[in-house]
Amino acid sequence: YKLKALCFLLMKRFSAKIVRQRSNQSQLIRRDLGCVSSCVEALSAIHDTVGLPWWATIISGTVTVRTMLVPATLVAREANARLGQAAPQIRNLNILLRDALKRHAHDVAGRKRSAMLYARAVHGTLKIYGANPITAFFLMPAVHIPTFITFVLAIRQLPNEAIDYHTGGTFWFLDLASADPYCILPVLAVSTAYLNLRAPDAATESNRTLGAVLRNTAQISLFVALPITFQLPAGFHIYWISSSVFTAVSSRVMRFGGRGYPTLSSS
Repeated sequence: YKLKALCFLLMKRFSAKIVRQRSNQSQLIRRDLGCVSSCVEALSAIHDTVGLPWWATIISGTVTVRTMLVPATLVAREANARLGQAAPQIRNLNILLRDALKRHAHDVAGRKRSAMLYARAVHGTLKIYGANPITAFFLMPAVHIPTFITFVLAIRQLPNEAIDYHTGGTFWFLDLASADPYCILPVLAVSTAYLNLRAPDAATESNRTLGAVLRNTAQISLFVALPITFQLPAGFHIYWISSSVFTAVSSRVMRFGGRGYPTLSSS
């Protein structure tokens, strides 16, 4: 009898724990959908207030959000540039560390001492150049990936919220909720994204940092994913193309407007 009572008590506590976990998950999902709903409401407000067609509304919303993210883009570009300036010195330190580890192959204390000196040298080099690897590599993804996902989910939800969304396109893509029948928009979207990765400032930056591997991987992934994009709705491609064009224009404005890569002062 006591064993049955103990088993019943454990099952009751376990069931209560599962209920709490599912409740927390549902609350998290509602918060995430709240961001998507806010994006849908903002796009609907632009469409109803200004009177723009839906394809122009998506472009306007994209430009507005990307303009708000420009300060974070400037910080990430400068951090990436400073890291690129420190990269040659860090590569030299890597060579010195490899040679030191070979010399102390059978000396544990010597290997530890070499590793500590290497860590101090790398820290000092990053400090001299004012480089922050975390900002350089993770700020842009941390800002743009959630924005991208929110916009994609909002565009998928728009056909259920707006009656005229199915006729809010133009030219050959009148229905923004359907895929492009001629596959022109997917090719344009992938091409503009690829050109951004091959831009002169992006290529120079990738040669001076470890971001070269990431950029090459992204370029290959674009062409691998091209057949999949043929099935995506036209509204998604309108957002992707406008976002890529904004990236290209803003990058050139920053480069020719004196917001290029910083140089280390003589001090």
